[in-house]
Amino acid sequence: NDFLQLILDANPHILFAKDKERRFQYVNAAATQWLDAERDDFLGKRRDELDFFGSDDDTLAREEIQVLKTGASQYIYRKEISNKHDQKRWIDFVQTPLFDKDQKVSGIFTVATDRTEQVLKEKELARSETLYRSIFENSPVGLATYRNGRIIRVNQAMVDICGYKDYEFQALSLRDLVDASFAQQIQAVTEPTDGKGNQIIDEQVKIYRKDGNIRYVQVRVVPVLDGSNKWIESLITLADVTELIQRELELDRSLSEQEAIFQSTVEGMCVVDLEGKLLQFNQKFTELFEFDEDTSQLGFRERIQENILHRALDHQAFQNRVAVIMKDVASPSHDIIEFKDGLVYERWSYPQKFRDQIIGRVFSFKDITQQRRNEKTIKENELKYRTLFDQSPMGLLLLDF
Repeated sequence: NDFLQLILDANPHILFAKDKERRFQYVNAAATQWLDAERDDFLGKRRDELDFFGSDDDTLAREEIQVLKTGASQYIYRKEISNKHDQKRWIDFVQTPLFDKDQKVSGIFTVATDRTEQVLKEKELARSETLYRSIFENSPVGLATYRNGRIIRVNQAMVDICGYKDYEFQALSLRDLVDASFAQQIQAVTEPTDGKGNQIIDEQVKIYRKDGNIRYVQVRVVPVLDGSNKWIESLITLADVTELIQRELELDRSLSEQEAIFQSTVEGMCVVDLEGKLLQFNQKFTELFEFDEDTSQLGFRERIQENILHRALDHQAFQNRVAVIMKDVASPSHDIIEFKDGLVYERWSYPQKFRDQIIGRVFSFKDITQQRRNEKTIKENELKYRTLFDQSPMGLLLLDF
C-alpha cells in the first residue's frame, strides 16, 4: 500500500476513489495540493460536506450516481471548477466504476486531468483569431489570402475594388485580375520552391474589374509564415489609388499649362521666397539680364542675383528698394530700374499666396529702354521746335482745328 501510494502521489493528475455512498476513500497528493487541504480532510466525507471546495453545480454528483447505477464509465469534458480560493480550473474527468469480487459496483475511481493551460491558450487563440478576423474583414484596404494558385479568402474592400462576389474569387486566377506578367511575378513569390517565402512585392498596377473597368491599385504581397518560418500562404493587399493618380495627372497637366504660360510670356519673370532666395524664373528673365550660364550648375541662382545687383546703375538704391519690397510682403510694388549699360527695365512685384498664406513674391521685368529713348527724343524735339517757335522774328499763330 505504501508503494502504491508513492506511485499514485507521483502522478501529476488528480486521483481519488469513492465508495458507493460517494464518500472519499482515497486522494493523491495532486488533489490535496490543488484543493489546499490535507489528505485526512477528505477521507470518509462526501464532497458537499467539505468546505474547501469552491462553488460548483451538481454535474459531477449526477455523473457519479450514473456510474454507480449503470456500471459504465463517464467522461466529463472541460468541467470548470473552483477551489476555496475561487481559482478557476478546467478539468477533464474520467469516472470509472470499481467492482467487488462479485462484480458488483462498489465504488468509483476518478482521474482528473487539468486542462487549464490548454483552455486558456485556446481562449487566447480564439480571441486573437476573432480580433484579426475583424481586422481582415473590416479593413478599408482590399485583402486576400492566396495559396496554390488560388485566392482563398477576400474581404469586403477587395470585393468592392474588383467587382466580384466573394465566392466568385475562388474560381478566378490572378490573370483574371492583372496582366499576365505581373500575375507570374506574384505566383513566383507566393509559391516559393524553397518553402521560405521571404520575398515581398510592392508595386502599382492595373486591376481589371468584372464590369470591364480598370482601376489603379497599389499591390503589396507578403508571405504568411508559421512558427518555424515556413511559408503557409501569402497575403495580398490592394489599395485603390485611381483617384490619386487622376489627381496627380490633373496636377501635372495644370503645372504643365502654367509652366507653358510662365515660359511664353513676353516679360521676364521670377519667383523668390520670403527670404529673397530665387526659386524659379523663365527663359525671358535670363535673356533680359544676359545671363547665358547653364542653369543646372550649382550656385546658379545666387550668381544671377549678384549679376543683377552689380549691373544696376545705383546698386545701393537697388538693394534698399528690394529690402522695402520684401519687408512689405502683402503689397504690390512698381518701380523703374536703370542699368549701367543704359538699359531701363520696368519692375512689377506681387505677393505669392498658397491657401491664403503669403509664401513669397513674383517679380516681372519689362524692357522699356526703347520706349524711354523714344520719349526722350520726343521731348527733345518738342523743346527744339518750341525754341524755334518762340524765337522766330515773325509773328506766328498756332490754331487747333
